[in-house]
Amino acid sequence: ARWFNFPQLFLAVFWVMAGSGWAAESNRGLSAGPNGTLRLNGKAFRGLGVNYYEAFVRLLDDGKIQDVAAGFRVLASNQIPFVRFAADGYWPVNWGLYQTNRPAYFARLDQVVKLAEQHGIGLIPSLFWHQPTISDLVSEPVDQWGNAASRTHAFMRNYVQEVVTRYRDSPAIWA
Repeated sequence: ARWFNFPQLFLAVFWVMAGSGWAAESNRGLSAGPNGTLRLNGKAFRGLGVNYYEAFVRLLDDGKIQDVAAGFRVLASNQIPFVRFAADGYWPVNWGLYQTNRPAYFARLDQVVKLAEQHGIGLIPSLFWHQPTISDLVSEPVDQWGNAASRTHAFMRNYVQEVVTRYRDSPAIWA
């Protein structure tokens, strides 16, 4: 099976959006500007962010926000402008709350977004940090990421729609 290369897919989609004017028209979040420059809210941007993998994953484990809030305070005090974080579970067992109680699952993700808004930190959610997990959840081999008619793709489309629709108006969501 051929491995699906998500970073290359993301960059390709981003540049197609930029080339078509879709991303460049936005004055919110990150977008591509002229000559490949990066823009934030319509203005030239350069900045270093960090991976804060467990910002949401920690809440899936214990539901306690205190450590995550402390993490955002430290990031803000060090003037870190944005974080990339896992907006999903890593292993199939980490998706249990999503599968059994979506309101509770999204209430926890809401907390992460609110903390970022409160601390002025941008978010770049990674919706499928560990891609093989989705195929495991729907009982398909990993190569089904390459099949647009697969259960893996159906799950992916549904999850992306739920997350994007829910958080599209948050100023904390950069990409």
